[in-house]
Amino acid sequence: MKVSETMARGVRVVSPTTTLEVAARAMAELDAGALPVGENDRLLGMVTDRDIAVRGVATGRGPDAPVRAVGGHELDRGDRVARQAVPAGEPAESAAQRVADHPD
Repeated sequence: MKVSETMARGVRVVSPTTTLEVAARAMAELDAGALPVGENDRLLGMVTDRDIAVRGVATGRGPDAPVRAVGGHELDRGDRVARQAVPAGEPAESAAQRVADHPD
């Protein structure tokens, strides 16, 4: 099986400037606990419902605060994301091994 056969299509991505309320509503609509954060066709990180609750609401940030205020850009560290990128035609087993070999 190839990576392309296991990939999700039409993934909803939020930007660092998306409000916490919009991100939370998207998670509720999708029944998801996390959303990718991206900008200009580049993955910057993930924002989770826990980020919104613990780093947002619990610290006094309101629903209009941007996703970047709760750390949804944490993967933006040079080549870190690029090392985890896998071509769609690669066997899924090989992709899983890459992730296991580079857990950071």
